[in-house]
Amino acid sequence: MDEIETDIENAFLNFQKSTDYNQKRGNGIWTIEIRTLLAKLGDQRNYWIATPGWEGGWLYDLVWYEKDEAGNLTRVPLVMECEWDLKLTGIKYDFEKLLLANAEHRLMICEAHPDNIEKWLAYFTSAIQTYKNGNKGDRFMIVILNSDSLEFEFHLMQRD
Repeated sequence: MDEIETDIENAFLNFQKSTDYNQKRGNGIWTIEIRTLLAKLGDQRNYWIATPGWEGGWLYDLVWYEKDEAGNLTRVPLVMECEWDLKLTGIKYDFEKLLLANAEHRLMICEAHPDNIEKWLAYFTSAIQTYKNGNKGDRFMIVILNSDSLEFEFHLMQRD
């Protein structure tokens, strides 16, 4: 894992230990909490942030980006999608948006029943490798909330 991926994992682990974690349990509430958490992390790195509540949303739930003095987009270090649907069809819709992204890091946050985690990971791997417009070395960080233990699992995937 690189520094950004390590910081994201640590942020999630700290969130998981926080009192807000269980008190604010709920898909919509957690999405807002996670967007805020990652927006603050990006802000600490001096990135511009696009997400509802900061600068308007873009195609993704959250984007870290840089721009030059003229305001032109120069770099996108991170795009994030968060989907709490327990069915792969809902998760797949949002994940496919990440395949399109020309970003250094693509982050997918979702929830799965323990019996489905391996199926979801197999899907992500297949989708990353099959997508014809992908580039060798494209990085995807998958954060899966285990619906039984309510603990986050972290998986890093890279296109061959």
